[in-house]
Amino acid sequence: MTFKLKRRRHNVEVVGHVHDVDKDAVFARLRLVGYDGRVWTENVSRTLLREKAKLGNFLDPKGVNFDDDDLTRLRADHTIVRSKTERVASLPGWRSSGTDYAWPGRTVRDHGKTLKFHVDPGGLLAQTQGSRGDLETWLADVCPAVAASNFGIFALGVVFAGPLLRFSKAPEGAFFAFTGDSGAGKTGICMAAQAIMGSPERHLNPSWDLSAAGAKDLLSEVRHFTFIIDDTSRDGLPDRQRLDFLGAVAHALGGGGRRRLAKAYEEKQAAAPVRDPALGLTSGEFSQDELAKLTGGAVRGGVAVRLIDIPVPPPDRGGVFDRAVEGKSRHKVVPAGREAAKRQERVVKRTYGVAFPVYRDHLTANVATLETAVQKIELKFVRKQKKRRLAASSSDLRIAEKCGLVLAGLELAIAAGVVPFSRAEVSHAVQVVFDAVMSGRDAAKSEVSRQIRQLRRLLQDDAQTPVLKAGETADRAVAFRKAVDSQKVAYMKPKNLGVALELDAPAVDQLLRELARTGNLRVGADGGFTRPVKLRGKPVRHLVFTPAMLKAKKKKVLIRRKIKPAEKKPNRRT
Repeated sequence: MTFKLKRRRHNVEVVGHVHDVDKDAVFARLRLVGYDGRVWTENVSRTLLREKAKLGNFLDPKGVNFDDDDLTRLRADHTIVRSKTERVASLPGWRSSGTDYAWPGRTVRDHGKTLKFHVDPGGLLAQTQGSRGDLETWLADVCPAVAASNFGIFALGVVFAGPLLRFSKAPEGAFFAFTGDSGAGKTGICMAAQAIMGSPERHLNPSWDLSAAGAKDLLSEVRHFTFIIDDTSRDGLPDRQRLDFLGAVAHALGGGGRRRLAKAYEEKQAAAPVRDPALGLTSGEFSQDELAKLTGGAVRGGVAVRLIDIPVPPPDRGGVFDRAVEGKSRHKVVPAGREAAKRQERVVKRTYGVAFPVYRDHLTANVATLETAVQKIELKFVRKQKKRRLAASSSDLRIAEKCGLVLAGLELAIAAGVVPFSRAEVSHAVQVVFDAVMSGRDAAKSEVSRQIRQLRRLLQDDAQTPVLKAGETADRAVAFRKAVDSQKVAYMKPKNLGVALELDAPAVDQLLRELARTGNLRVGADGGFTRPVKLRGKPVRHLVFTPAMLKAKKKKVLIRRKIKPAEKKPNRRT
């Protein structure tokens, strides 16, 4: 709502008084005229109207002339319009009523009153908004180009699943990360996913800010939709800070509450807590396990189920475009993948921002049945993974629930008519991605299992881990054993573990975490991995391995019983 005061002949005028009900803040709406004659409106803090210096610092970078006598006039105009305050909504997502979904360009109702959606010019949504083309072109050109990739179909599903998280059984959100070599097509599918909501060329790709303040501003707007950032290697951060930052963002999107972004930012401003769990989509060359090995960091268990790595095939196998190369001979794989990537990049720049409004209207029209529909699809997907024995642990089941939510988003998108895929196609795509996630997790688990077996053999070796009696020392031994309460316990200096197993610091940390989790390592009173052990009257910190670590694993012997041949029964026929 704009109020006309008098004849407009100034470069800066107050034309409204705005109350943002979502952020509980009040702004003055200014009408600005730039040097080039461009005219626009912008909501600003009322404190700018109190000091000339602050207002001048705000207007100069925008190319707006400001006279010395304008401040008195602006204050008077602001007093007039304050009596007619306009209420607006600024945060996207489901309103408190639970039946209306706020999005730029849409009018919503809250407590019986109508609210127009206001887009902050410097916020996240302003960078991703825009539409071009129509739904028919989207269905005929863009979707078939994305359909060449199971990973691309999954990426679309992550966006469609964003508004469904509040209806899901999954207790937290997720940050899906496509990982793999450069040139595999990861950026292309992130652009296609962004094209559902807005411009694919402005999806925070080169410009997203990894500072604490920048993250606070971005994440504070993420609610009931999918947050997309791409190519984390472009941020310019060291790998260690990138690992910490991505883990912190994943924790925030997952609904972890207030948390500092990373150790490197402890002295800076903390990230704002996300109001509700949300979904995110990103890409990068390295998975979190690979980043941990490169930097000496560690992957926290809580982050591993929120930041879900999806390994994609290498470029020489077609990259993400796995469906484009099906049935092709090996020497035609790379051309087929490149051709699919070029086509997808070309079409998503021509048509974007037309699918989400239609999908949103379908959700609001069927909001009464969404919870039942979403949870039914999730439960069916999780049961399928249990039956296939792909998801057994609690963390695997949590990931399966989130992939089931993505499948629910795709099936509802089919019902809304915004994707031309079949249910069989989307089910196959989500299954392919889930299998890729599990294969990456199994590879890391198998490596840790191998290290545990190697350590168990070392601790059972009398030459490398001798059994000490009272008064004896083992200065040259890798480790030693002593009897405690009639059971043998093994002790090892922390520095010897990495040397004996030829492991770097991140691998040692990951191994110790697994040993502590499984009860094979006695954790110290301070929660650390070491405990003080008295040697020659002085306490020295050692790793203390439990008796279970020293017991040899019994091999299962399959006993074959001889089955006697059945005796022939006499023929009773006469």
